[in-house]
Amino acid sequence: MNKFLRPTLTALSLLTLSSCGLFQWFERPSESDRNMASLSVQHLLADDDLSFKDEITQKLHFLHLYYVMAHKQLHNFDGKITDLHARKLYSDESYLNLLALRTQIEEIEHEIAQVWKEDEKGKLGLKKKLALKQAISTYASTSNIVAASLENLIHDLGLAHENKKAAYLSLKEIVQEYARLESLKDFQILQKNIDHLAHVMEAKIDDKDQTFSPSSSKSGHFSGDEFPAKVWAITFDDGPTRTTLNILKTLKDKNIQATFFQVASKVEEEHELARSISKAQMEVGAHSWNHVQLTKVGAITLHKEIHLATKKIEEIHGERISFYRLPYGAGISVNHIREKIAETGLIHAGWNVDGLDWMPQSPDRIVTRTIKLMGKTSKDSGILLLHDVHERTALALPRILDYLKENNRRTCTLDQIVGDMNKASPSVCSKN
Repeated sequence: MNKFLRPTLTALSLLTLSSCGLFQWFERPSESDRNMASLSVQHLLADDDLSFKDEITQKLHFLHLYYVMAHKQLHNFDGKITDLHARKLYSDESYLNLLALRTQIEEIEHEIAQVWKEDEKGKLGLKKKLALKQAISTYASTSNIVAASLENLIHDLGLAHENKKAAYLSLKEIVQEYARLESLKDFQILQKNIDHLAHVMEAKIDDKDQTFSPSSSKSGHFSGDEFPAKVWAITFDDGPTRTTLNILKTLKDKNIQATFFQVASKVEEEHELARSISKAQMEVGAHSWNHVQLTKVGAITLHKEIHLATKKIEEIHGERISFYRLPYGAGISVNHIREKIAETGLIHAGWNVDGLDWMPQSPDRIVTRTIKLMGKTSKDSGILLLHDVHERTALALPRILDYLKENNRRTCTLDQIVGDMNKASPSVCSKN
């Protein structure tokens, strides 16, 4: 087995053998297991140039396999929106598979991005930097669907690619590529473990509470299903990035406030970009330090990802934060994770409409899906999940906001909505 592949498949094998309890990945893994991705980055940096290029190509190959699986699941999910009740949509196999796939996809993207960033510290070297860039460019040029698989990575690294329509894939292209890949042993192994992982992604939270406060019980979490009719909160995860400014401009033009769940490591790197959100009168929430799966980390890392991340974001913005959102929503029903959120003085904010904009696709498709899903909510109300790191989201946003302004819908930050509900206000989110 390829030495680069072995750590990834070892972790996946542990997943297959573990119990099926909610988010119980393995029995309290060692700190070395938790730092597997970091060790892999160090291995890449230390390896010889030829092996480095081969292993990066192998990583890109796995990324493509995962994205092909995800494109198929996205089409499956979109096809069920009309027929399934909103609650069933988010417990459906296709959605849970998408959650599972995103965790694996972003782990690979994060690892490659970390290798790329090591050049700033003088650790990568010009030859390896060029080799990494060339490997990505060569692999992206293979076909439209391969280019689509690398779209998020290319954007994150600030690279450019000629195929601007790579993400606008037809169902025929996806089906053909899936059929081509499904006989590969790598594909079968990864698919088997995604199937297992999807079974532990569903969170079971009672959404009946109407008041909220920091707590590991049900009052310490809300999804938006509890909101009064026609009350909406728009939320953005994973920033700040350069795309955030485009998002902010659109929100300002439409006179709508939103909540941005920021990643502390990005806030630390881009102070002024991060502050542009609070300066624009938008709300800021915490979304971990490094966007890792908190169900896979130990106590020290958990403290950093929740408590220290929140304190860093508060320090940069100079204001208190009220809400936290778990990366991927992983750990909503895990007691020690929820307790750490509550101890930090935060309420966990979920969502009941997921635009699934993290997947490469056209802005039109994001708009169509999001509006359909909003129409499926029981009271035409809730929390919309988007990401301020993708240009396609910025392009889709104006039409989504126009929809929200129709039919007496009201949009506010989470702080105003929750504050009004806690005070039993007769008119929640009344300022709009």
